[in-house]
Amino acid sequence: MHVLLPYKHRAALIYLGPFKHFTSGQKCICSAELFIYFNNPMQIDTSKALVVEGGAMRGIFTSGLLDEFIEHKFNPFNFYCGVSAGALNISAYLAEMKERNLKLYLEFATRSEFMSVPRFLKGGHLLDMDWMWHMMEKHLKLDHSKIERHNFHVGITDISKAQALFTRAKAETMDQILKISSTLPIFYRGFPKFNGQLMTDGGMADAIPVRHAIEQGAKQIMVVRSRLHEYKQKMSVLDHWLAHTFRKHPEFSQLFKTRAQRYNDTIELIRNPPAGVEIMEVCPPPGFKIGRLDRGKSSLLKTYEMGRTSAGNVMDQWRRMTKE
Repeated sequence: MHVLLPYKHRAALIYLGPFKHFTSGQKCICSAELFIYFNNPMQIDTSKALVVEGGAMRGIFTSGLLDEFIEHKFNPFNFYCGVSAGALNISAYLAEMKERNLKLYLEFATRSEFMSVPRFLKGGHLLDMDWMWHMMEKHLKLDHSKIERHNFHVGITDISKAQALFTRAKAETMDQILKISSTLPIFYRGFPKFNGQLMTDGGMADAIPVRHAIEQGAKQIMVVRSRLHEYKQKMSVLDHWLAHTFRKHPEFSQLFKTRAQRYNDTIELIRNPPAGVEIMEVCPPPGFKIGRLDRGKSSLLKTYEMGRTSAGNVMDQWRRMTKE
């Protein structure tokens, strides 16, 4: 069972390890582990946030951008939030594993063991996340200890509630939530479980989790997108088909009918934030043409280099906005 304390209180949670006994303070049990919640805590600073959109193969632009951030030791943020490929890119950034996700995209995501239309037509996965995770564990294992030092929230979608569930990345559950957040419905057959509940790709409920960052107290936010600035989402034939396919999960089915409007509403929020919040929107430059399932290595590498080339201006723009 998870008991979630309201973030608006900005309370400090002190981890005491596996549950044994209580001494003082208020209690919060999270996965059978004990935290003490103090009524007069030091405030947790979440004022400067990095929010990253997913987008499957389109995320290679973000990978290039964040690799250049690593190169320049640029990490002015104290809160991080991502879904799907965006969460994977943040994890490599926080682990300071430069070019880790470049290898993921070019060496593994382009292979037929991962993406296979013939397998999909025979009833298997189009995108075999089980195989991908096995390869990452073997060749590209994340440094969990570095990542969990940061306040990093990963978004996954709760099927029964049709809502985004944001979980802080901790070593013991990190691989599980990152995998779930990247597991697209239909493309991966079946739904993985988290705490006994059916879950799926975080982008289904919240494609660009900037609202969550604001709710956590972020005042200056960099949003890295995987779409051109002028992109507006429209309900597609695929959305209609997926809504019909998941009709036995009516609330989840409804997400596909509202997906385009919710996405466009989020873009409106990014460009017209509430009072006291500044948002810097980072989009790929003109010439960005990568699709969600693109496997062309030359175009993927070109898009990665776009991200690296864009990083200098992005870092300068952030410094101007924050006056750092």
